[in-house]
Amino acid sequence: AFSHPYRIELPSCEVRQWNVTLDVPVATLQLERPGSDVITDREGVDITGVVAAGGRIFVENVEIPVIEGRFSHRQALPALGPRALRVRAVLAGHAPATRVVHVRRVSNLAAEAATYRVDPAITYARLKQNSSAVRGQRVAFRGRAYNVQSELGSSVIQLLVTDCPRGERCPLWVTYPAATDVSVDESIQVLGTVAGDQQFRSTRESRVVTVPRVDAVFVLPTADGEAASRARRQAR
Repeated sequence: AFSHPYRIELPSCEVRQWNVTLDVPVATLQLERPGSDVITDREGVDITGVVAAGGRIFVENVEIPVIEGRFSHRQALPALGPRALRVRAVLAGHAPATRVVHVRRVSNLAAEAATYRVDPAITYARLKQNSSAVRGQRVAFRGRAYNVQSELGSSVIQLLVTDCPRGERCPLWVTYPAATDVSVDESIQVLGTVAGDQQFRSTRESRVVTVPRVDAVFVLPTADGEAASRARRQAR
């Protein structure tokens, strides 16, 4: 709904005011990749998603093909630095829908992550004891992904932290504001800020579980994870 105020002053000095409201449907636009905020060292970024039947998609004012309501486009990033990519859906009889993807291309993602200062004193044990006390602090953890879900340009990774006392499990809930290529059983490193606790229903234990949560800025494969990724690519 769009609303606009109007005000007139009559010759008699009487003032009249009112609002005109117009209900206009907005075109459907669902972005699946890459997410709202992306840091990458690649020369391009994939933009994929869904639009309503009959809808047209423009990326940076260039129309891209839509096949059965879906679109997939590789947007080149020729230069280093930040860039705002505008994705617009147009549908007859509807107001256009626009999403802005903020992308920052860096020369080396691992080197960029190395500049992200974390507090090494915040261990998993300290996080589990009282995550609220360190909310907002920057942390880094390594571990193995045991569940990965990406939807509408964001991801959730459930991680078993490597630095964990023997005989215990150290689960960590990780959110990431972009789609991810991380696979189940892959070893990764996450860097981000503590966001308190996350509750979810465990299908394995049939109960509600509370685990620490980190909102990730960087999700990087470890050396082991990179080797496994190469092996998977070669096996295809």
